[in-house]
Amino acid sequence: MNIYQNAAEAKIAEVIAESLLAMGYELVRLKIFRGKGASTIQVMLDRTDDKAITIADCETASRHAAVLLDKEEVFSGQYNLEVSSPGIDRPLTRVKDFIANVGMEVKLSTIISYNGQKNFSGLLLYADEMEIKLQTKDSSGEFSMNYDNIAEAKLITNTEGLLPKRRLQKKT
Repeated sequence: MNIYQNAAEAKIAEVIAESLLAMGYELVRLKIFRGKGASTIQVMLDRTDDKAITIADCETASRHAAVLLDKEEVFSGQYNLEVSSPGIDRPLTRVKDFIANVGMEVKLSTIISYNGQKNFSGLLLYADEMEIKLQTKDSSGEFSMNYDNIAEAKLITNTEGLLPKRRLQKKT
């Protein structure tokens, strides 16, 4: 579980994170998607003041990050830079993300299997600085795991009820 997954992503995070933080933006996740032509560098941000991140925030952060990446020449080849909010099914990449989302449903994959399984979904019962406790709906039940064993995690969103239901019109 990390904001980044490899050395190239770590280097980019090192170059942009502190400067974005000074602007009021906190790095949630950084991923590089390699393409045939240009690669895509995806940056997810939160605001440090806990307000919702806006399109204007993303535009400001994107322009700033692009200047830093070009100046420091940390990425070879062509790239597209995407800056966004974490969204409704946000990735959980930091301890504080897990702590803030206790009581929510999560989906995660592990590095080392637990009872022969590496993918889990369930209710996040507990989180502290060292570990989480998860209640799954399957045979895994309730168990704890250290953050070091989490490869990726994200919230599971239940969108039922968010969209208006269609009402059938009676013909008269």
